[in-house]
Amino acid sequence: MSYSKISICNLALAIVGADAIRDFDEGNKRSRMADVFYEPVKDYVLTRMDWSFARRFSMLNKVITATGTIPPGYFAYQLPNNCKTPRELIPLGSRDPWEILGDLLICLLDSEQGDNVGLYYTATGTSVARFTDPFVNTVALGIAVKLAPPITQDAKVTEALYEQFTKEMKEAWEADANIGNRYREYDETPENDTFVNPDLANFLNIPNYKP
Repeated sequence: MSYSKISICNLALAIVGADAIRDFDEGNKRSRMADVFYEPVKDYVLTRMDWSFARRFSMLNKVITATGTIPPGYFAYQLPNNCKTPRELIPLGSRDPWEILGDLLICLLDSEQGDNVGLYYTATGTSVARFTDPFVNTVALGIAVKLAPPITQDAKVTEALYEQFTKEMKEAWEADANIGNRYREYDETPENDTFVNPDLANFLNIPNYKP
């Protein structure tokens, strides 16, 4: 099924027992609140999980930074413009520390020394039409939680919706965000992971490896 912002908000309104809207310029309370809550809730749900429809991969470009900007021994890489949430750094199975500083990813890997530095991440800007059913259901429930207090004025309804929302988040992870395992297999299979398999590290001739 193809979704739209209106259809997702109408699903949320239906959950709280409110009438549907045709657009966000109707001038009524329902349309105004749905328009206000849609983006924050959608972005929150998007960042919470590694959704398959929003998953992207990009090789990273090394950048030069001013002295003192990053810790000594680390190298800086520019995050993709559409990166919402970084997920996994390659080489696969690497346990080299990495973190985010502003719009930079810093790590111990040096692309100039032959390290292929790439990143799996959750991207922004994905068309609503590509949203999956688990994602839509979770977003609609999240919007319903926000709409419930002003529309129903019933604390118990709001609490019940919140519990349903948190349950849907867990079920959505199993149904959607765990699709595929290629980019995670080295983390999930001990035999493929240099962190727990010193013999593999020696075989790959990883320098300065200390189990």
